[in-house]
Amino acid sequence: RVNVGEPVEVLASTQGWYLLRFVTGLEGWVASWLVKVPEPLRNLPAPEPVASAPPAPPPSQLGGSIAETALRLLGVRYVHSGESPSGFDCSGFVYYVLAQHGCSLPHSAGEQFQFGFPVPAGSLQPGDVVFFRNTYKPGISHSGIFVGNGQFIHSSSAVGAVVLTPLSKEYYAKRYVGARRMR
Repeated sequence: RVNVGEPVEVLASTQGWYLLRFVTGLEGWVASWLVKVPEPLRNLPAPEPVASAPPAPPPSQLGGSIAETALRLLGVRYVHSGESPSGFDCSGFVYYVLAQHGCSLPHSAGEQFQFGFPVPAGSLQPGDVVFFRNTYKPGISHSGIFVGNGQFIHSSSAVGAVVLTPLSKEYYAKRYVGARRMR
């Protein structure tokens, strides 16, 4: 665990990630938007790709089943703080669907983003959880489940139901933070 404001050493950067060394000596990749880095360090050269690239997530064993479970819930109404088939909010929807496959997550998009393996946008598989920031409040505030063909399923307060949306839709593309593979 790292505390906010704790000093770190920036070792390298590449494609939106920083390789950091923490005061404990632990090294690891962290999404660049989570780190406040002084201007001179922002454009470090990329590291050797073989030795230091962020680790690839393991392939999903249940991704297709997770996506199928999510798709069966299309049209369920949006309910603030909902986490059951009688009504979902966005993170409650993700919470419920993943729970059906033995994955325990908190009911908060921001907290859900702390779990699983980071997935580069070009490596998304059905069942990966996608995250967005600054939707109704600052920070990570929306989550959904990638189902393939460039689309994700989510409980939308604007629509009032669980819907399919292209990741390329401008509103979401501008707010996309990243994805996590939970299973």
